[in-house]
Amino acid sequence: MIEKVLLVALVVLAIVVTQSNNLLRSLILLEVFSLLIALAYLLYQAPDVALAEVAIGLGLSTVLYLVGIKRIRVFHICYVFDETQAVRDAHIAEVEPTVVRPLELFLEKRENVEPHMAYSNKSLKDVIENDQPDLIVYQGAEKLYFIGNQDDQVYQDVLSSSGDIVDGSFQVEGISIEKVKNDDILQSY
Repeated sequence: MIEKVLLVALVVLAIVVTQSNNLLRSLILLEVFSLLIALAYLLYQAPDVALAEVAIGLGLSTVLYLVGIKRIRVFHICYVFDETQAVRDAHIAEVEPTVVRPLELFLEKRENVEPHMAYSNKSLKDVIENDQPDLIVYQGAEKLYFIGNQDDQVYQDVLSSSGDIVDGSFQVEGISIEKVKNDDILQSY
């Protein structure tokens, strides 16, 4: 009975690890998977293999993955919708193929960073002060605004390639975070 539960848990955990969008969460789940595999080896009377799994699977591979994850820079993006509307799946589905996914692919391939996307309907100032993303994508009436730190090289690369990233349905304008913090620059748009 315990063997069946353990094997089902291993299959479910393997699927969850491969479907996770967060690298750190995947690593933690992978280590739990390794621990369950070691337990399965113990149940099948293979303590030497279980010990090797714990030493290599939990110990060495964790260190190697953590070093690899540390080398990858996570780039936080917040897509800000108009403050008056609630963020719904329909809104996300509308911008996903034209803005979000091309931006994520650009960052993954050309900039070698791990993009993490969040959606919000808070005010820009609230997002800047509380969430502190690396890039804010704000959709105005006719324009798409990329708001970021002017000193950030990834932000500069996104701005210079914005025509390739976003299809022709939006005109893109770059604005520094400092400018948005200091004035109500987007209130007129």
